[in-house]
Amino acid sequence: MKKFFLFLACSIFAFSSFAYNNGNGGTTNLGPIVECTLPSGDISHIPSEMCRFQGGSWEN
Repeated sequence: MKKFFLFLACSIFAFSSFAYNNGNGGTTNLGPIVECTLPSGDISHIPSEMCRFQGGSWEN
């Protein structure tokens, strides 16, 4: 029973660490993830700065 509780506690802490790192609300170091319309007409979900670097546009 002690091993089960240890496993359960480790699982909970591992998930909370994963959620903290990946649950960032759709933002990255290069800005929020946006639906970018590239000059070629393609639409991609990329960070706003990458969209700007590639000459794309997005709506706020």
